[in-house]
Amino acid sequence: MKEIKVNIYMTAEEVSNRLNIQKSTVRKYAGMLDTVDTKQPFFHKDDNGTRLYSEEDIAWLEQLIRIKNTPGTKLEDAVQTVYGLRYNGAMIVDTENSNSVALLQDVMSLMQRYSEHQLEIIKRQSENIDRLETLVEKLLLDKIETEQNKFKLSDLAEEKQVAPKQGFFKNLFSPK
Repeated sequence: MKEIKVNIYMTAEEVSNRLNIQKSTVRKYAGMLDTVDTKQPFFHKDDNGTRLYSEEDIAWLEQLIRIKNTPGTKLEDAVQTVYGLRYNGAMIVDTENSNSVALLQDVMSLMQRYSEHQLEIIKRQSENIDRLETLVEKLLLDKIETEQNKFKLSDLAEEKQVAPKQGFFKNLFSPK
């Protein structure tokens, strides 16, 4: 028999009491997480559009608070990290007793993967830039060569130009 999992949802006020933060802070963090990807909302909403929070959602908010409270971490960066952790399946499950070292290792691992991905993108862009620079250089050289050939042809045409021929009768009767 298949087990049916029923989610129990809490309001922002209940979450704020549980996490010991202001209700407005819960809404701010939830709003920031929801706006990372508008096609895939982070939190469940009821028919009225009110956010409801499951146990898993509360665990993600706790992760966000921990990461945000890490010295030198901006809230925006913490939001991106939590979003990345959630959708890459790298959540620290035991939020009550989670070890900050384990959290930091997960975050660092995720950041390293993002960095490697970004380096690969930069490498490809650099190769494209090199290829485009070579193409532009070739086109410029072709253009210069074409212009030089035009000048050579015009110089040759000027050299070959002779005094205009005079008609037969004009040559016959013109003073010499």
